[in-house]
Amino acid sequence: MPYGIRALYIDLINKHKSGLKTVRDIIYRYAPPSENLTDAYVASVAKEVGIPANAIFEPKASTFKKFAAAVARHENGKDANLITTADWSSGWLMAQQRPDISSYVKNS
Repeated sequence: MPYGIRALYIDLINKHKSGLKTVRDIIYRYAPPSENLTDAYVASVAKEVGIPANAIFEPKASTFKKFAAAVARHENGKDANLITTADWSSGWLMAQQRPDISSYVKNS
């Protein structure tokens, strides 16, 4: 599980680094309308992260952690509750071992 969480963090951070700076931008790339109910997905994630869907957000650790958890909940429903705090922490620590990730994300 931690490796999957690591991959999710890295994917979200890399999307942000590439210029996708809003929840809407990232989710539209992550879950395109041709395959998903993307607007509902965007609304769900934005609400859980606590920022407007079109707001540019800073690359803060706290934001990426909320974002990843919101994606997991949207993708997995109640089964996302099976992901332990230790899994989330391990995945984050592994993602932060990459210099390109740790140098980009602000700790807050």
